[in-house]
Amino acid sequence: MIKSDQKKTEFSSSREAYVEMLSQLIGEKISDNEKFETPSDFNASAASTINRPELHLYENQRRAVDAQMKMVNVNYMPKIGLLGAGLLIQPGLSLGGETFNSFALAGLSISWNTSGLYTGKKSKQLVQINLDKINNQQETFLFNTNMQIIHAKNDVAKQQTLLQQDDEIITLKESIRKAYETKFQNGMSSMNDLLIAENGESDVRLTRTMHEIQLLMSLYNLKTISGN
Repeated sequence: MIKSDQKKTEFSSSREAYVEMLSQLIGEKISDNEKFETPSDFNASAASTINRPELHLYENQRRAVDAQMKMVNVNYMPKIGLLGAGLLIQPGLSLGGETFNSFALAGLSISWNTSGLYTGKKSKQLVQINLDKINNQQETFLFNTNMQIIHAKNDVAKQQTLLQQDDEIITLKESIRKAYETKFQNGMSSMNDLLIAENGESDVRLTRTMHEIQLLMSLYNLKTISGN
């Protein structure tokens, strides 16, 4: 009983510490007696699609490179401008008649910076190198992420199998404990044997609880890796 009280003290202290840490993380006060809900199950198959924010970064980088390529192409082209002017002559002036007179001038200007013809090829090559670099970075990122997803899925499958095996062991330990209870009631077994059987069942249930928490951790690790 004293050992059981010691375990209760350890669990209570650990819970208080984790509750305080959680309170600091979310910026809200949490009471020590707060009841927490188990997170809903996450479908591991949904993690096949990668929705990481890094993919948006690579896409925006490609758009910037495309804009650079368009600027290089613009430098090849001549610049065309339209010029215009109008003049209204008031009557009574030495140059004007008795009525208002007006005339207009218009012109077209063309300029061409030929330096783009010499630097354009190199500029395009540099832009293409940057684009290839971005594509290679994305392919490497997707490859590494897929490897992490495969490992995380295997870990989830392992934890699920362990839980199934825990249920089988609990069924066996429970039947053994019930058998010793019957024997003890009939005077065919000692109290010590019954306690050993009860402790064996308790240990297996604790192990299952630990595996259940590890499964949740594996599922949310998979969720984080895939960005879902």
